[in-house]
This record gives sequence, C-alpha cells and structure tokens, in this order.
Amino acid sequence: MTKCASLNASFVMSCRRLPQASVQVRPTQSPQPQRKLSLHLIPNLSGLLDLKSLFLNFNNFFGNFPNSISSLHHLKIVVLAGNQIPGQIPTSLLRLRRLYTLYLQDNNLTGSLPPFNQTSLRFFNVSNNNLSGEIPLTPALVRFNTSSFSSNVNPCGEQIKNITNYFRQSQGPAGTPPSSPNKMALSSSKCTKLIKIIGGSVGGFVVLLICLVVLLMMCGKNCTKPEEITSNKAL
Repeated sequence: MTKCASLNASFVMSCRRLPQASVQVRPTQSPQPQRKLSLHLIPNLSGLLDLKSLFLNFNNFFGNFPNSISSLHHLKIVVLAGNQIPGQIPTSLLRLRRLYTLYLQDNNLTGSLPPFNQTSLRFFNVSNNNLSGEIPLTPALVRFNTSSFSSNVNPCGEQIKNITNYFRQSQGPAGTPPSSPNKMALSSSKCTKLIKIIGGSVGGFVVLLICLVVLLMMCGKNCTKPEEITSNKAL
C-alpha cells in the first residue's frame, strides 16, 4: 500500500509510517431516513510530518479543531468543510507557512477569525459558520471577497464592509444573486472613466471651435487688405 486516499477514518493513523503526501477520507454516505446520524472524532494526525494535503470534508467530524494539524509544517491544503466542528479557529494555524488552501465552510466554528498572513494563501472559505467580529486586514485576507465570509453571525471588515447591509441593498429580483463588490467597483470605475472621456472630448471640441473662429476672422482681415490697396491705387 502506497497511499491513504481510499482509507476510512478509523485507519488514517495506519499511514503515519508511509511516505505519503496526501490523506483523503472518503465522505460518509448519506444515511437512510431511519438511521441515526453517526459522528466521528477527528483522528490525531501529528505523526504525518510530511503530509502536504488533507481532505476530511463531509465526514460528520465533530470535536474541537485538531491542534495536531498545526504541527504539520509541510501542509499546503486543508479541507475540513461540511463537518460539525465547533469552537474557535486556532491561531496556531498561522504556523503553517506553506498554506495554500484552507476550506472550513459549513461547520459550527465560533469566535473571531485569526489574522492569517501567509502570502501563499490563495483559496480560502469560512462561510456558513458562526464566526463574528472584524476580519483582519492582512495581505492574505484582503484578496478574498464576500463569498469567503458569508452566512456567519455578524462579520465585518473592509473585505465585506457590512455583509448584512450588502445583501439587503444589492439583492436583485427573485432568484437573482447579488452582484459582487468587485463587479460593483469595476462598474463604478468604468462610469468614471467614461465621464472623463466625454468631458475631455467636449473640451477638445470647444477649443477646436474657438481656434477655427479665430482662424476665419484672421482670414477675413487678410482678404480685405488687397481690395483696400487696389482702391487706393485707382485713386
């Protein structure tokens, strides 16, 4: 066996001695209506020191965020979406300097968002949780828009301004999703540029018209001078 991608959650730890760069636990199948939903504790992953990718999404995991993940310094991708993980997002995740993807949406996470500052972070989503407070203005987090933080208790920050007011004001007709802040800003920028172009064109036309009038007046004066000279000679 050379990979853990097809192992069940109960056998994740059997991979700790294998030269493995990715762990993926298959999502649990949707239970039948008559069956009771089963929950699982997230296994201890501290032994997987060379782990680079972790996919534990949609497995009905619960319990506090596993601190063992923070010790996996080679980790680049963390996907824990679609579980029932409560509590706060640990600030120890800031130690993952190579973090590229962090998907924690659709859980029960609470508290404020840690100031993620990894310059390598390109994919990020904490929507559909119970997070609150101001979103830190770090270089890593300012690149993400409203969709990465939506459906939380009361988040605020420059990335989304005020998410509640945003959705109320920008909600279109039924079934029409609101325009993203980036699209709204782009539209405003285009309107400003268009106004400047029109203003410049009108100003240029006015200047050209004035120059033309002055030129015609000068030509009129030059045309009358030969006639005056001819009349003087005749006298």
